[in-house]
Amino acid sequence: MQTGAMKALFERYPEVLLIDGTHCVNNRRMPLYSLMVMDNNGRGRIVRYALVNSETVAIITKVMEMFKAANPKSSDLRAVLLDKDCSEIACMQHVFPGAHIVICKFHVLKTFRSAVARLVQGGEAKEKVPKILETLVCGNDFEMHPTPVWLPIKNMWATNLYKDVGCSGNETIDRLEHHNAVIKQVVTCKSL
Repeated sequence: MQTGAMKALFERYPEVLLIDGTHCVNNRRMPLYSLMVMDNNGRGRIVRYALVNSETVAIITKVMEMFKAANPKSSDLRAVLLDKDCSEIACMQHVFPGAHIVICKFHVLKTFRSAVARLVQGGEAKEKVPKILETLVCGNDFEMHPTPVWLPIKNMWATNLYKDVGCSGNETIDRLEHHNAVIKQVVTCKSL
């Protein structure tokens, strides 16, 4: 769903798009996707909602292709910020090939911390892990990588590799996740 006002917001601020899906907003537990832009005051503004029956690459791609077709300014999109969902990443790479995909720093750090916590049982190493992860995500040191799968996509999560993209100061999708949390407080699984 996209109102005329939502479309006008995207036309005005098409450079950076934040995307997140949340579950349990109706009695069928269907995911609700929210798309947000940042206005010139740094305020997150919703530009589209999409209630989907599942989160497959095909369905997410269809939703995003519909968004792109309805919003000609999507050609001005420089960056798409999202969580670490592989389906969403694949979809955004396909639909917006000219945009830089940025994985939410919070989700990257959470994933890395979990991976390292499984490998490190305690002691001095456990104390050093947060600093190592921060250096890894924000710096150039890719030698101590907790999961090799992440290395080929480091330009999506290593801050120094996407800093010139112009993400309007966004490194996380926390604003959008907060918005989705408010929706879940108002609308419960049993209410729709």
